[in-house]
Amino acid sequence: MILFESDWHNHAVNHLKSEALARGLIKNAATALAENHRGDGLIFWIEAAAGGANVINVLKGLHQPKGLYNEVLHIRMRLYVEDSKKGALIYENTNFQTDFHLYNTILNPQDAPDEYQLQPTKLTYRTAGHDPKNGPFTEIVIANARILTNNLK
Repeated sequence: MILFESDWHNHAVNHLKSEALARGLIKNAATALAENHRGDGLIFWIEAAAGGANVINVLKGLHQPKGLYNEVLHIRMRLYVEDSKKGALIYENTNFQTDFHLYNTILNPQDAPDEYQLQPTKLTYRTAGHDPKNGPFTEIVIANARILTNNLK
């Protein structure tokens, strides 16, 4: 299940604030990851993104544009664990310590925003045993994710 913080859209790029688009990108990434990463600890994230038992809470929509044409943006989210507190983000039976960042690339950044084609490309997170503020990110490349358009208003 995918839920949104009340101010999630305040951090998103103006023309990419649709909940439908954010959900589509997250579910699309989960489908691609499920096909390529069945055996690792990502099952908790994949299950939540696909609508299973866990919940993903979107904290920030597509933000922090990077690249020559500002074509790479990411969604910041966290797994919701019942009775967990902000700042205490080590999830029982997992290595996840901090928020997840789902990177997406606009494949045609010079087109009109309503025509943008977006594709999830990478999921990053920090694992237990590393400094949650400065430790290295684990990066999982997302291969073969579908391309979505920004006309999902």
